Order: sequence, then structure tokens, then C-alpha cells
Amino acid sequence: MSERMLQERAADALRRDGRIDASRISVAAKGGVVTLSGRVGSYAEKAIAARIVTALPGVRHVEEDLGIACRHPSRSVDHEIALRARVRLLRSPTFPGGIEVTVRHGRVTLKGCVANWHQAALAEAAVEDIRGVTGVDNLLTIGSAPANGPQPRPASRMH
Repeated sequence: MSERMLQERAADALRRDGRIDASRISVAAKGGVVTLSGRVGSYAEKAIAARIVTALPGVRHVEEDLGIACRHPSRSVDHEIALRARVRLLRSPTFPGGIEVTVRHGRVTLKGCVANWHQAALAEAAVEDIRGVTGVDNLLTIGSAPANGPQPRPASRMH
């Protein structure tokens, strides 16, 4: 497939998807690598755009250079995001509690210990689509460590 065709298919797929506003996203393609640049309204839209394009035939890799329209939320917005994230995590039967949530400039940091990698991924997914979130740092650890033993491994350092 030609680079131009891949670029057009990716742009078309973004426009057709009702979950995002693709009007501010530029698409370029070269050698099976699709680059997305521009601005989106939320962290969730950023992740959705990358997933849409990744799923297209002929795409080998997606380079994502998308900014979030709300770049520097105020402290009160950070407080609201943290509150919503804590409520989502506490209401979920998946998490036993103990996940610490902090927010700075819309970027959520998750710390604590969960039972497995799946729970760590679910915790990240639970907070990424909250309005105002500009990114998620998943610093959750897997399992528990003895007092003098090695520390649990970090789940991920994504986004």
C-alpha cells in the first residue's frame, strides 16, 4: 500500500470514529509508520486515536505527537480529577484499596501495590478517560515485598 493511501485511510478512520474530534489531528505516513500530530480534547482521545490507527492494515507503528487542549489545569481542577479517580478506584470491586492517586497539571500518578499486571492496567484504564486528565503515570507495583527483601517491580511507566 502506498504511503499516501495509508495516510488517507488513517485520516479517514479518525474522522469516522465518533469518540474523537479529528479536525485538529494531522496524519503523515512513511514506511508503514503513521505519525499523528495536533491537539485533542483529552488524554482518552489521544489513546483512542492511537488505537484506531494501530488497528489499520499496513500500519507497522504509530508515532503519537498529540497535545491535550487543556494544557495546565488549575489546582482546583487537579483536586477534582484526583477525587474522581479515587472514587472510581474505590467503587471498583477489582481494587482492594490502597492505590494512592496524585494529580499535577492534569497528570495522574498511581502508586501502591496490586495483585497482578491486569489490575495495574485496569487501574490506569479506570482513570485515563476522566475529563481533564492529560496523562497517567502508572507506578503501581505487583505483589508485596518482604520488609528486607527486594522491592516489587513497577507495573509500567507509560505515557
